[in-house]
Amino acid sequence: MAILVREAEVADAGAIATSHVRSWQVGYANVISGELLRGLGSELAQRTLWWQTIILGAEAEDRFVLVVEFDDETGGLAGWRAMPRRQTG
Repeated sequence: MAILVREAEVADAGAIATSHVRSWQVGYANVISGELLRGLGSELAQRTLWWQTIILGAEAEDRFVLVVEFDDETGGLAGWRAMPRRQTG
């Protein structure tokens, strides 16, 4: 199995948004109310638009979004990270 790390494209926004929501739902399952976490799923379209905006504006704001993919039968997005291009300080 190969792992591919690349800069995100606008077409990745839906998968990133889904991963973002699911990671909150799983990671905060015993910390935040279940009702609130379930409600995050209804915000998926809004989060997808948000990630599209983040990806499209990344270069102008001197940052980038990386995605990690598995190159095997499972395929698809394995993770993501948004970060500045340069660290200061």
